[in-house]
Amino acid sequence: LTFQVAEGGFLDIDVYIDGPDGKEIFSAERETDGTYTFAARKSGRYTYCFDNEMSTMTPKLVVFEFVVGNSAKAPENTKEEDDAKHDKVVDLVKELSESMNLVRNMVTF
Repeated sequence: LTFQVAEGGFLDIDVYIDGPDGKEIFSAERETDGTYTFAARKSGRYTYCFDNEMSTMTPKLVVFEFVVGNSAKAPENTKEEDDAKHDKVVDLVKELSESMNLVRNMVTF
């Protein structure tokens, strides 16, 4: 996870990453930017949160990149398997986009 507060207030934000078991695996307070790398040792959904609770009157613009990769070489897949994985990624990106729009609308109003 790489992030930077691009606009707003003192350009600071709180960041949290939780594992699939709900346990916090990373947290940082009032950060302007940062990079955090970890190995997902458990399967499941990992969540990350940019929290502006300490400055709710000042909206922030946070630019971030979350990269998921394998350290081991992935096995060769058939075209059908690749297409199915691609469709799943597209669906997840759409879901993320809808969620981010919802958050943006909630923060705006």
